[in-house]
Amino acid sequence: MLKDYLKKDLIFIDPEVKGKKELFKYLSNELEKNGIVKSKKQFFSSLVKREELGNTELQPNIAIPHAHCSTVNKLFLSIVVSKKGIEYGKDNLGPVKLLFLVGCSSASPREYIKLLATVARITKIPEIIDRMTSCTQPEDVLAILSEHDLYESPLYKKEHFMMKVTLYKNDILSDVLAALIELGVNNASVVASTSLAQLISSNIPVFAGLKLYSIADDVRTSTVFAIISDETTAGKLYSILKDEGVDLEQAGNGYIKTFKVKEVIGHSDEL
Repeated sequence: MLKDYLKKDLIFIDPEVKGKKELFKYLSNELEKNGIVKSKKQFFSSLVKREELGNTELQPNIAIPHAHCSTVNKLFLSIVVSKKGIEYGKDNLGPVKLLFLVGCSSASPREYIKLLATVARITKIPEIIDRMTSCTQPEDVLAILSEHDLYESPLYKKEHFMMKVTLYKNDILSDVLAALIELGVNNASVVASTSLAQLISSNIPVFAGLKLYSIADDVRTSTVFAIISDETTAGKLYSILKDEGVDLEQAGNGYIKTFKVKEVIGHSDEL
């Protein structure tokens, strides 16, 4: 997915800027030069207004500013690597050394959400961040990101499948939902549930000792149901979660199942 929106000319290594607004002006100018935006002034204004709603440095040294405005010709991703760091107005998180800028027009909201989800996932992988902040050439950044990009599968089939994700740890749920958005799955339903071991150990006295044998550290579970049209989605979901340190092949985390669906009536996509 990233390869469709990120080009070498939109990767900037150590730009000569000191602060956030100076950086935004620099990027707006470069984007107009590259034909990505029609008006650098309008795009700069959109960035500043979005930043006034909340500082987009979301974790130490990493910022994800984004703008959704009519001056953008097409959805894009731009990356800034700064070894010295750029002052971003959040002293507790330090100067920004890696910045992902996402911009789009009103014509591509679905792709915009997917791209933001992809960027958010990447920023949670320390290995990628460490390697990117050491890059000296745009080509190096592209090479690193290509290792973690999600490409369309040649096995894609226009059919319907039900994907069921059962999680034994509720702190995994947010990672699963973010990954589903990145994969373009916008119709998921989440059901709060209780494990079988908890139910029978609580309600049937003879099985009370089962609690001692449960691998899961939380008796509550979550089940996510979603209609998908690409049967490789489950494998992609597994790969994203494993990148983030959640291995579903490890006992006590959960599992994914897919079932072929005969018919879907109505529009299953909530967005």
